[in-house]
Amino acid sequence: MAGNYIACPECRGVLNQDDASLECGACGQKYDSKWGFPLFSKNRDFYYCPTDKEFLTTTLDEYYPKIKADPLEWERFLAKILSNVPDNRNKNEWVENLVDESRGSYKYLLSLKPGSHVLNYGCGWDNTTISLARTASKVTAVDLTRQRVQVLALKKLYYGLDNIDLICCGDRPYLPFADNTFDAVFVNGVLEWVASDWSWAEEKYRQIHSKPKKALKYLKEVYTSHRPRDIQLRILMEWNRILKPEGELYIGIENRHSREYFGQRPDADSSIWFGSLYPRPLANLVALATRHRPYLTHTYSRSGYAKLLREAAFKRARFFSIEPTYRRPTDIINLDSKTEVREYIDNADSRVKKITPWMYSRTCTSFGMSIKKESEPQSWVYDAVSDFFHKTDRPENQYQVRSIKANRKNKFMVFVTRESDPEEGFVLKAPINDGAKEFLANNREGLNHVHAMLDNRPDDGRAGDLLPKFVYDGSFRGQPYSVESICPGRSWSNTADSEPDSRVLDDLVEIMAELSALDFGEVGKERLSANFKNKVDCFRPLISYENTDGCCALDRITDRVLAAIDSYDGVTHLRKGDFTMGNVLVKQGRPSGLIDFDEHGATCFKLADFAELVYSFARIRDGVYWADSTRALVTGEYDRLPAVLKIKQRLQQLDSSPDDLKIAALSAWVNHVYYAVQHEAIRFNARIVGKLLDEVLTALDPVLC
Repeated sequence: MAGNYIACPECRGVLNQDDASLECGACGQKYDSKWGFPLFSKNRDFYYCPTDKEFLTTTLDEYYPKIKADPLEWERFLAKILSNVPDNRNKNEWVENLVDESRGSYKYLLSLKPGSHVLNYGCGWDNTTISLARTASKVTAVDLTRQRVQVLALKKLYYGLDNIDLICCGDRPYLPFADNTFDAVFVNGVLEWVASDWSWAEEKYRQIHSKPKKALKYLKEVYTSHRPRDIQLRILMEWNRILKPEGELYIGIENRHSREYFGQRPDADSSIWFGSLYPRPLANLVALATRHRPYLTHTYSRSGYAKLLREAAFKRARFFSIEPTYRRPTDIINLDSKTEVREYIDNADSRVKKITPWMYSRTCTSFGMSIKKESEPQSWVYDAVSDFFHKTDRPENQYQVRSIKANRKNKFMVFVTRESDPEEGFVLKAPINDGAKEFLANNREGLNHVHAMLDNRPDDGRAGDLLPKFVYDGSFRGQPYSVESICPGRSWSNTADSEPDSRVLDDLVEIMAELSALDFGEVGKERLSANFKNKVDCFRPLISYENTDGCCALDRITDRVLAAIDSYDGVTHLRKGDFTMGNVLVKQGRPSGLIDFDEHGATCFKLADFAELVYSFARIRDGVYWADSTRALVTGEYDRLPAVLKIKQRLQQLDSSPDDLKIAALSAWVNHVYYAVQHEAIRFNARIVGKLLDEVLTALDPVLC
């Protein structure tokens, strides 16, 4: 049950609570709370979800007592729900909403402090609420679809978070909160939809059968009592009312003038080609002709949003561009920073590189807005950078933020470089969830350990120059962060010249040989075998493929690798680098940096790193995916792979044999799937699981028999 900060959404009166309902002492209105949270919505039938309504409702009723008794039942519930999501272009997005916390990176664009009370408005069933709850003292999450709030209630049990209040509301005259309640309000992908419910008009004019007459009635409504902009303004004023005087508002939303709308794709909300670009009267006519309702999902340009915010008494706003979209943040660009805008354009795809910074700031795909009533918006990201420079006595005025990124491993990264030399600087990393904390801790330990070993070697190698150095570990406003030195160069995956590829491969093999000679510490064959078996067992239940004898190919892979570990004569250790192309930086056709080096792996085989490099290179350069690459490495049919890899020659450089590579390839594949399943939550996405598991096992089964 929500706390005493809630108020009647009809009159803003005081609510009296008991275990099953709430009643307003002023207007007498009663509200249910039989699902464990207040149900303030007027339209109880409102439903926006990709799954069938009856299916989701029944499944929720079935699993609520199970998850209450055993939170791990959540995973079975989730797998069942996602099996009902239609297999269309939006399926991956709905999956990500449930399991990915990367949208939580937006919290770093505000200045949340310990003790904050945050409202997530239009929470849906996504993980933004979970990420906010890891930062704020209290989070109130609201949505108009009751079933989605129920899903979040189950997720709350699974994560063991007791600082989340849930409410179903959104279609009453007021929000059910007292004035000056929240320190921050998060609104991601909601403002454009607040005027989209047209069911009342369809019911009101149901008796009119003439389409022209009905269209005229609709147009009258949309220009008088149901003007989308007026409805958006009213909800903005409500958010203003419930925010404390120094409170912050975050809004994520599309740009009306997104470059993608100029012939690349239809309007994201209405699915009408050029819909957002049309003048509103024309957009209404096109929508009536094609969708049988007016154009209701209004978005705006940067200046249009700024004007709307001023009318709602928000006087200050900082605009960020969110790429590729606010639904899936990868790059976050402060549009007031010429450096950040220029950096993104220089490293973007060919279409973006053709436009100027002035044009980019007006045609970016979507906005993230940090908004305040009076004072200038502050962002944790910039304040944390200042905190680092202050605590380490470095000259902050000689450096500048160059880029901000969020990745699928739930890491939030800020690249800070010296003004006089963009290739010298630091990268500040902040975890978005607990999995990211583990990755950052492993990375820090790995870097320190490897550099300590390399520094004690008498010979001059290249690995120490390519690996970043750990610089600082700190916390700001209760949020942990770590800092590493920056590596120069561009991601190897963004280059496409075949001749430099050969030189880069030559250098990387030398570096692998150098690293493989280091002493990472004996762990013993028993521990190594147990580590490998645990990783296999993690994803074994996800495999649907079996041969005609009912014997899973994975068992044969496991037996092969365990036998190889048992017969291994060298020092057994847990070590794994990450030489995928995205983690190799190049400059002038040579490796210039290795990022995301991780010392915690599942193999003692030095060729495991090389196998992962082969997998990555074959996929990015030639479109050869896991199934074909794995089969080629296991069978020795190297001609199936890009010739520039020169695998036989590389094996000689690494003093290894094809049999060594076969086992290392199997081990690297298992390790890759384990990390994907554990940390990217792909176990709930059958399409991706099929590519990583069933296709590879099907390809290998005839070879392994």
